[in-house]
Amino acid sequence: MPAVLLPVYDYGRGNCPSPGSLGVPCAPSNLSSLCNKFDRVNGRISRCLLACAPSFCCIHDASQNEFAPSCNTDENCRQYAPCYIVWWKLHDLVGPASGFTPQQQGDDFFDIDMVQDVLTDEEFFAQLLFHHFDDVGPLIETIREAGGIDAFFAMPEVWNATSFLSQPNNRTKKSHPATRL
Repeated sequence: MPAVLLPVYDYGRGNCPSPGSLGVPCAPSNLSSLCNKFDRVNGRISRCLLACAPSFCCIHDASQNEFAPSCNTDENCRQYAPCYIVWWKLHDLVGPASGFTPQQQGDDFFDIDMVQDVLTDEEFFAQLLFHHFDDVGPLIETIREAGGIDAFFAMPEVWNATSFLSQPNNRTKKSHPATRL
């Protein structure tokens, strides 16, 4: 029996060919192919990450956050739905996503070891790190007191959510389950 191809769902073109009302650019027309783990020709996490990076602000709702402003109401965000695979993988890692370890994935889709091998945009990394927080002021102060970002992530209490989040200045959004510990 021949294979039956399913139609590709169309999320709409938003405001394209123009950027959306909050500045989200139009997604590449081949985005679903770039982010398709089973597309052996075009699908690669490196290509997906580069194509999806402008839409990271679409996946969170941080408010009062100068480093990670949300744009999740932009009409062009919906075009980036195929990016879920790269956002999931970034958040599946410990800390502010630094490695994919493709050798553990067992396929060619995960073609990079480190996010920084492909993407060097400091604005993207600031969003990646800070988008979990509504008010980043207390977090910035804690990072400064620790002696910088590397020293901050070396602090054992940062990796113990109960300890770190129990301090009033380090709480994330009230709706986040970790704040109810």
